[in-house]
Amino acid sequence: GEAVAIKDPTAAVFRAVGGNNLLLVGQQDESALSIVSSTLIGLGTQYRPDGAKFFVIDSTPDDDPNAGLLARVANTLPHGVRMLDRTDFGPALEALAGEVNARQKKESADRTPVFLFVHGAQRIRELRKEEDFGFGRRGADKAVPPAENLAAIMRDGPTVHIHAILWADTPTNLGRTVDRAGMREFGLKILFQMGVNDSSALMDSPAASRLGRNRALYLTEETSQPEKFRPYGLPTKEWLTRVRERFAAKGAGVTG
Repeated sequence: GEAVAIKDPTAAVFRAVGGNNLLLVGQQDESALSIVSSTLIGLGTQYRPDGAKFFVIDSTPDDDPNAGLLARVANTLPHGVRMLDRTDFGPALEALAGEVNARQKKESADRTPVFLFVHGAQRIRELRKEEDFGFGRRGADKAVPPAENLAAIMRDGPTVHIHAILWADTPTNLGRTVDRAGMREFGLKILFQMGVNDSSALMDSPAASRLGRNRALYLTEETSQPEKFRPYGLPTKEWLTRVRERFAAKGAGVTG
């Protein structure tokens, strides 16, 4: 987004260190969608088409005015972005968690950066963590739930260049997908306007409660003060066409 102060635009930097995942929290659906869109395009400009992999889980309802926007954004990139729906994101998360494990054990020499986008975790029941309270054990033949694979990706992925970008509308709904320990895996956070208690729970400060609707806060573990910024607007069809044309003019090749 655009910085409020006189400085370069606000941007997240993904590095191969633990906890280097990005979390967005707030009920500003349009702002969240604009940031996810700009993040996807921004990352696409940093890598050659074969230099990064992108997976997108988009839970935007079909009757939403912005339904299908992330798919259109993905289509502007020459990277072969994979859009995941409810019929295939379970196996995809299992495969991605397996890749994380293989990279950790040095069984895979692949270090291609991978970015997993989860847009609207509050609407994806399959990603809610199970509560068995220790009474049940999974048999060897029972598949690992998608929520557990997502947790493994967020926990172990960043150190092997696999990162998650997740948006949830409220801390309560976020808690159904990410437990307290999982919250530590988000070293990068973007908060929209929210209540005092929610702001204090997420950043130990009521600062997010004082935001306007067109403002957000960006926080990292390395900085002591949050950075206020203005999220970019939603990309238009005309702008996406120009982005696609720019990629084509470069031969779909960028230096990453």
